[in-house]
Amino acid sequence: MRLWHIVPACGSMLLLACGFADLFSSREVDDVVLTYTGPTAVTVGEHTPVAVTVSVRGAPIANPRLSLSSSDPTIVTFSADGDTIIAVSRGFDTLTIKLVASIFTDSFPTILQPVRVNP
Repeated sequence: MRLWHIVPACGSMLLLACGFADLFSSREVDDVVLTYTGPTAVTVGEHTPVAVTVSVRGAPIANPRLSLSSSDPTIVTFSADGDTIIAVSRGFDTLTIKLVASIFTDSFPTILQPVRVNP
C-alpha cells in the first residue's frame, strides 16, 4: 500500500476514535438563550458594563465569548476590550450581540437590543 492510501485511512480512524463522528453527526444544537440584562436607556458619557447572560438548556454559561456591534457608532460604541458600552451622543441605537463559538453560524444565536441615549 502506498502512503497516500494509508494517511486518509489512519486519519478517519483517528477521528472516529476521538468521538468527533458523534459531535459532527448531531443534527440539532442545544437550546442556547442569550438575554440582555443591561439598561435600555443610558446617559451621554455613561460607561456601562455589558450585561448579557447565556444559558444552554437553562444552565448559565460563565464568561461566554460575545461579539458586540452597534448600528450607529456615533451614538453607542464599546471599550477596546469589548466589555463596556459607552454612550457617545444622544439618539437611538441597536446593539447586535452574538455568541462566538465555532459550532454556530454567524447568525445563531444573536440578539438585537434597542438602546436609547439621553442627554
